[in-house]
Amino acid sequence: METVLAIAMAGIVIAFVGYPLFRPKLDEVEPAQEETRLDEVLSQKEATYSAIAELDFDHAMGNLSDKDYQEVRDRLKLKALTLIKEADELGQSEEAPVPEAAEQPRATDETRAQAANHGGKAASTPRRVPAEKAAEERQGRGKRYCPNCGARFSLGDRFCSGCGSSLERASACPKCGAEHDPDDAFCANCGHRLAKA
Repeated sequence: METVLAIAMAGIVIAFVGYPLFRPKLDEVEPAQEETRLDEVLSQKEATYSAIAELDFDHAMGNLSDKDYQEVRDRLKLKALTLIKEADELGQSEEAPVPEAAEQPRATDETRAQAANHGGKAASTPRRVPAEKAAEERQGRGKRYCPNCGARFSLGDRFCSGCGSSLERASACPKCGAEHDPDDAFCANCGHRLAKA
């Protein structure tokens, strides 16, 4: 009796494990391949947007001639348009948000002039963050933001990674040693009144 039960259990397990090997193939392979192709196209589109942004940055820094810049930019724009059309054909709606890099304006004559004045190093136009938003984000979180462009920085940073402007060195509280901004009136750590510089 035990042998018959063991053989029956083994048969059930073999049937359960072997069923996928012998079942008829479904026609649902096409949509999976289509989705894979869509993912591939979207990935290529994002890479192209990144390449355009990097190209704009290199041109603003003076690393590319105007002729080379226009030639490569036109080729990348054509590639991006082709990928957008292909994504639309594969079912991707164009209502997806455009990455920030593609929305950035090209370098202007003013930016090029600033780059020439700084020895080839472009001084980017600062993006202002509303004062209320910056103040809310600073409170209680210990995050620091560049007063010029609003980019986040660490206490040890001497220059802003967003715009390259010099960051004033944070001072230390005489009572607890915690670092604070030079314009703070009180220490955020211990509440000690700070001397104005």
